[in-house]
Amino acid sequence: MKVGDLVKMKPAMFWRLKGSRQEYTEELLFVLQLGFDGADRIAVLYPTTGVAMWALPENYEVISEY
Repeated sequence: MKVGDLVKMKPAMFWRLKGSRQEYTEELLFVLQLGFDGADRIAVLYPTTGVAMWALPENYEVISEY
């Protein structure tokens, strides 16, 4: 996974996010940034709200590579 890729949440994320402030979505998300100093994180942009959030890459699947 790299900056510029389009990703979407894996279906298992529905249960992981249940009860949290973040909600499961099936929309395509944009990878904005990779974690600093080798940290295993990505920043994803939600296009409908314009909000960027840090997430674990194993919870997302690549739909289109940049």
